[in-house]
This record gives sequence, structure tokens and C-alpha cells, in this order.
Amino acid sequence: KGSGQGTPSQAGTKPYQTVSGDELAGRRADFNSTARKDFLKQYAKTSEAKILFSEEDLVLMREKGVLPEDYVVHHKVPLFRGGSNKFSNLDVILRDYHRANYSGLHFYEPGKNPYGCNK
Repeated sequence: KGSGQGTPSQAGTKPYQTVSGDELAGRRADFNSTARKDFLKQYAKTSEAKILFSEEDLVLMREKGVLPEDYVVHHKVPLFRGGSNKFSNLDVILRDYHRANYSGLHFYEPGKNPYGCNK
């Protein structure tokens, strides 16, 4: 029986999940332990970051790999859909935007990735 969201219902999986639970947990652990900080340290050097953030915020990003509380690091292709922790798959967006658009950013129909990152 289908879930109505593109894949058959399976206990412990999300709609459109393409990686195993163990692999997903590993990718999430890597993101939380090092990838987020590494991304932010690199991102702080970009022209986009220099436009969006104060010098004080940029210093915190470069030195500690942290964002102001109003922002989050978002995976363009979600980890559970096979996305990676590579720089090219990460973006900085407002926390409120991420919260308000969570479903559309994560549970979009196949071929309709909001970033155009379609496989």
C-alpha cells in the first residue's frame, strides 16, 4: 500500500528515502561532528557570505564554524534522499524560512528539487 508521497510505506523510512537508516545516521553524524563546521569556515570566505553577514558573524564562522541563531545550514538534496555533505550540496538559509518551507525543501516530487538538483 502506498504512502501517497511517492514510495511504498515502510516502517522507519521517510517518503522518498533512498539510503539505508544506518547510512543516513552516518551521514548525519558526519554533518553534526565536522561537515557543518568545515562548510561554514569555507562559506565565510565567499562573496555571498560577505554580503549577508557582519564582520563579527564572519569571524565566528571562519574561526569556530558557527552561524548566527537566525540561520541554518541546509542540504539542497536532503541526506535521506541520497544527498551528501559536500560544499556544493549545502546552503545557508534563514531558520524561519527553513521551518516555514520544510516540506517543500525536503519532500518535493521527484524531478522538482527547489534548487534544480535533480538526479
